[in-house]
Amino acid sequence: MMESGVSLINFGVLLMIVTMVVQDVRIASIWTKRDRITTVEVGGWECARNIRAATRGKQREKCIKRWRKIRATKQNS
Repeated sequence: MMESGVSLINFGVLLMIVTMVVQDVRIASIWTKRDRITTVEVGGWECARNIRAATRGKQREKCIKRWRKIRATKQNS
């Protein structure tokens, strides 16, 4: 009887540790994705993300023009 209680406690502790590790990994992956987007020097990356999120046509057109302008200046220099 005592052995099953100890193994049940050990299983609970193991489950809790695994849950905490999984949550930490998920939070870390979210932050690295954000860092990748925000630390890029070319402003076109933020713009490209906005193109996918934009619902109105004019916003999208402005964003595309701005992105092409940035890309052209980068290629010329």
